[in-house]
Amino acid sequence: ASAVVATVADANQAAGTLAVAIEGVPDEMTAIVSNNAGNITLNAAASCTLVAPNGNKTYPLTLRATDNQGAETTASVNVLVARNLVPTVGNYTNQT
Repeated sequence: ASAVVATVADANQAAGTLAVAIEGVPDEMTAIVSNNAGNITLNAAASCTLVAPNGNKTYPLTLRATDNQGAETTASVNVLVARNLVPTVGNYTNQT
């Protein structure tokens, strides 16, 4: 899934040039952040092993933004992982 999760700004540097990173990602999840003119997009995908038995679990991640002078800030980002239900096929009579 992909979503804009934050915006960044800096008084001395163009927003789109700020470095962004995501931290605290479990091994069974992939998460990539990108900065497009100050809009931070998170792309995340989770392995089936991350889902709790009840089908939903929230994973708190940390978004870090850093300027070219080394100043940085962080924000929390929650990723909700939901169970992918098995599809079902109805009962159909043979067709000739």
